[in-house]
Amino acid sequence: MHTPNPPLNLPLARRDADQGYTLHGRYFADPYLWLERLNDAETEAWVAVQEAATHAVLDAVPGRAWLRTVVTRAMIQAPPASLRNGPHGQTFVWQADAL
Repeated sequence: MHTPNPPLNLPLARRDADQGYTLHGRYFADPYLWLERLNDAETEAWVAVQEAATHAVLDAVPGRAWLRTVVTRAMIQAPPASLRNGPHGQTFVWQADAL
């Protein structure tokens, strides 16, 4: 596996020991329950930092722009049985269904 250089600056998710819920009379601790509040400013800020870290890795992948173009074109058109001629001679198979 490739180790990123420089090391990733991943966001730490705050643990809240007081968070949890009760189900059928039993308490379940959920220290990350705060992340389920999607419209909360703290959650939005954490997601933004997480997305930045993710894109820092994904944007550095060679051939990603080419793959994005091919996949986008395939989604617009009727998907072919295979997508040939990758940047290094690869053949990709496109498979999609209603699910």
